[in-house]
Amino acid sequence: MAGQGPSQASAADESAATARKLELQRRGSWQGSLVTEAHIDWARKSRRIPPGVACRVPPEGETSPVPHFGERVIFLSHLQRGFALPASDFFRGFLDTFHLQPHHLPPNAFVFLSTFVSLFEGYLGIWPSIRHWCHYFSFRAQTIQGLDTSDKPLVPCGAASVIPRRGTEFIRVPGLQSAHKWQCTYFYVSNKGPEDFINLPAYVAGPPANRSEWASNHTDMLVIDVVITSYIERLVAEGKPTADDLMCAWIRSRINPLQMRSHKMCHISGPKDPTRFTTCVLNAEMISQQVRSITDSKLPPNWEWGKSPLRRDRPAPEEVSSFTDFPHTFFRHCLCRSSDITFLFFSFQLKERWQEEDSEIDFADDRKGSDKVDPDFAPYTPRVDLEDVQAARASKDSPSDDDDCCIVVPAMARSLAYALPVGAPAGTAPRTGIQPNPPPAANKKGKKAAVKPKKDAPPTMPALRRPSRAAPIGTG
Repeated sequence: MAGQGPSQASAADESAATARKLELQRRGSWQGSLVTEAHIDWARKSRRIPPGVACRVPPEGETSPVPHFGERVIFLSHLQRGFALPASDFFRGFLDTFHLQPHHLPPNAFVFLSTFVSLFEGYLGIWPSIRHWCHYFSFRAQTIQGLDTSDKPLVPCGAASVIPRRGTEFIRVPGLQSAHKWQCTYFYVSNKGPEDFINLPAYVAGPPANRSEWASNHTDMLVIDVVITSYIERLVAEGKPTADDLMCAWIRSRINPLQMRSHKMCHISGPKDPTRFTTCVLNAEMISQQVRSITDSKLPPNWEWGKSPLRRDRPAPEEVSSFTDFPHTFFRHCLCRSSDITFLFFSFQLKERWQEEDSEIDFADDRKGSDKVDPDFAPYTPRVDLEDVQAARASKDSPSDDDDCCIVVPAMARSLAYALPVGAPAGTAPRTGIQPNPPPAANKKGKKAAVKPKKDAPPTMPALRRPSRAAPIGTG
């Protein structure tokens, strides 16, 4: 350095190295919570927290979770990426199978799980299973860096990073490359009564203690399991649906894929479907911003479907739902290539699975009213600017990895966040850019009418599906 002697430069370099070591050691550690009552209010109004669940903001000065009896620990950053209460049976089975807690999973893991659900419910028309997840994904353990030892311990937060399994082909969703303080978005939830509206395991502090199932790949699949994986391989080979299609499918549907719901994504009836967390509809540009905020996608504002998802009037793949006259169809395909005959058999098996599942669904009625304001946009969502955080992300001195993702929320031209109070208190930052809802009509004096918050009871939660609890590993 200019103006410094060798000893001074050496001391400065040593100090910088020590600071970086400490920063690396802090990544993945508890650093307290920045959640406020405003964030809890957003989670309720967006129907991510049901009325039967009590919430508690961690007290000031608390550095790591200390839940009361019956409380569970969840994260705002996870609620932004497809998770909501009560947790779906698929997600609960996922945690039970791999002996995980929500704090063991970085935000990108929730994106991957949500898109996995989107493929099964939105493009295959069937419920997802842990058995198929194991076929395509596994885990990579995240350890504490910056320690002068070869045997590094697991980080307390985000220790189980989801990665594609080698030797398998699946639709790859590009996760964000860096994260800042996602573990600072935790808060406590508990049931108000005897009924469980959370569906999460009891909180256990520390990193995962049992990794015996992390490398599981169940090769003893049933015929229907082979059918489903073969069908997915065909979709992957065709290149449709794309990763952006899977993301757009569940974001446009306004559902939380990892929330317990009464029916599948392919059965959504419209804006008033009871499984949606709002009746408001997003346009293409808003969907694009949502996708780009939680992934590294370059989805343009005027995007188009590569392959559109299923819908209620077509709740199964076209190849499957066309089997109204199987003998005639089979005879016609016998004149084709053997691969077509094999795919015909697969499609017939998949149709049987689809019909079996749908016969057990108890469809709930649509909502009676409509939401006047989108809960994921103004005026309810607490937001603060992240300009200095974005600058830190771009800095070469800022450590990053590909296992976490940034706590950002879409909807605006600039990146915003729920839980990082930079400058002004949460909810006080000015709003610029896209306005998803039209401004209030002007009165006779030319002034805009004030937007009055709704004073009615908490919004009705998405209709729930409560089948009998099954073993963590599904049958396909």
